Amino acid sequence: MDINAPDTNVEANIGEIKKLLFITRLIHIALVVGVAMFGTATLVITARQISFKPLFNPLTMTAVALCLAAVVFSYVVAYFYRKFSAPPATINAALHQYQTFCILRWAVIEGGVLFAGVTMLVAKNILPILVFIVSAAFLLSRYPSQNEFMSVTRTRRNPPDKRYPITPF
Repeated sequence: MDINAPDTNVEANIGEIKKLLFITRLIHIALVVGVAMFGTATLVITARQISFKPLFNPLTMTAVALCLAAVVFSYVVAYFYRKFSAPPATINAALHQYQTFCILRWAVIEGGVLFAGVTMLVAKNILPILVFIVSAAFLLSRYPSQNEFMSVTRTRRNPPDKRYPITPF
């Protein structure tokens, strides 16, 4: 069966779905590895200069606020992307929309994580390191899954139209 056909059944194309999800997962892993490399390099550069005082300077608090805002904004971006993008007509289109949806969320979260990394370089205290670790862990937790894909596509399809049936794997 062709995954570009309008009436494609999900169960018949699990192999193709898994391939595209694998590509999305590779993108996520590459993004997380890049963030981890940046954090490790930053930590190595500033390791001997890190202090515990003053812990709450304006730059550090800006990093904390920006990281929290990035996490919240990633949900806002996801909501508006799902709300204003056209429902996919095929499973292939649904997979590509899911991939775009994930990349948008990750990019927003990564922006906050990288700002925390730069704050580690400039502020040289322990709080940006903690913020970096927590934000990077949140980015890691956004690993793409079949369940999330099903959830996103289930809410995207138009029930009266029934362009393609969504069934669990």
